[in-house]
Amino acid sequence: MPSGTLEQANYMQQYSQLYFCRLAEMRNFYSTYTDITRVAISQLNPVQTQWVVGIIFKQMPLKPSILKSYADDIMLTVPELRLLNYTSGDDRVYVEDETGRIECVFHPEDRKHDVVTGMVIALQGLVGADGLFRVNEIRLPMHPAPIPLPCSGQSAKQYICFLSGVDVRTPAAQLFLDYVTGCLGADTVQLGACMRVIVAGNLRGERSLLDLFLKTLAEHLPVDLMPGEEDPVHAAFPQQPWHRLLLPQSASQDDAQNRLVRCSNPHAFQINGCLFLGTSGQNVKNFCRFSRVRNELEALQRLLECGHLAPTCPDTMACVPRGDHDPLVIREVPHVLFTGNADTFRYQQRVFGAARNAGTAAPVTLLTVPRFDATGTAVLLALPELTPTTLQF
Repeated sequence: MPSGTLEQANYMQQYSQLYFCRLAEMRNFYSTYTDITRVAISQLNPVQTQWVVGIIFKQMPLKPSILKSYADDIMLTVPELRLLNYTSGDDRVYVEDETGRIECVFHPEDRKHDVVTGMVIALQGLVGADGLFRVNEIRLPMHPAPIPLPCSGQSAKQYICFLSGVDVRTPAAQLFLDYVTGCLGADTVQLGACMRVIVAGNLRGERSLLDLFLKTLAEHLPVDLMPGEEDPVHAAFPQQPWHRLLLPQSASQDDAQNRLVRCSNPHAFQINGCLFLGTSGQNVKNFCRFSRVRNELEALQRLLECGHLAPTCPDTMACVPRGDHDPLVIREVPHVLFTGNADTFRYQQRVFGAARNAGTAAPVTLLTVPRFDATGTAVLLALPELTPTTLQF
């Protein structure tokens, strides 16, 4: 998805087309990069172990229901549960394609909590006498691993700074601004090697203060501004950039110096051959609520493995309906996958996907950027090593 571009959205169409597009495209990943032979769900043979590729639907009794609003209109009392996690032992998992749907049984049973509604996965199993599909093996989509980055010929490192969840009224935000502008007189070598600041959503404060903060920041370093769930933009994923009129001073620098770039969420960009892909965190938090992952870093790993940035769209997360393609499919494995507004800073490097023709596979750096207003932490990522360090304010 091109960053910072506006797309015409048609809200009159059904969301089913989005699922059809997702299934059709991601099913090609299995036929291209795996050797499985799939069958349509309606053609399953009850006496033969077979592969099916379809979209997961998870029936969850604890999941919030939009019908609650209609129940309120007719004064019908419906208890509403507000939980941090909506999984339970009563959850039921189905896999479906264009030909039908069948309920799945996993062994051990807790494996059903590894999937969420909207994931496109391959399942190997056998249909039992009770009509249930007993799963033996789960296989996720496969992509080519990213190309290894060229070794830098420079002795000095270069850095990308990540920031999210900033309250510009706090002393910590002013300290960060003083650091970037050189007023603190510290880490001048590291600061001089910083190439770009990525603001991953959720800026808080009066609009004039936000504008001044971004203007001052962009005067010293190029800034990519991503929207978040708390920002004055459309909530549906993918989120479109901040409107220019909301930031009259800082946004005026877009055309003149290209110092402030108002980006979309998710945001993809490339620096020195390194491909970055990230979000402001809504997709990761939503994935955590409807699965049993241990933390946001693990959720980020699962999203990359399933080849989709937000599989829970549009089931439990608002998104723009599309009838031609799914803009949230991960079509190329990035060198860096990040999420903003996390609870804590975490990172991991590991290889995802199949090696290229030369037999080499570059590792992917997974990065969770914590909320600045809660932790006072910014993250510096060194290039080309892709090793992060934290700055505490």
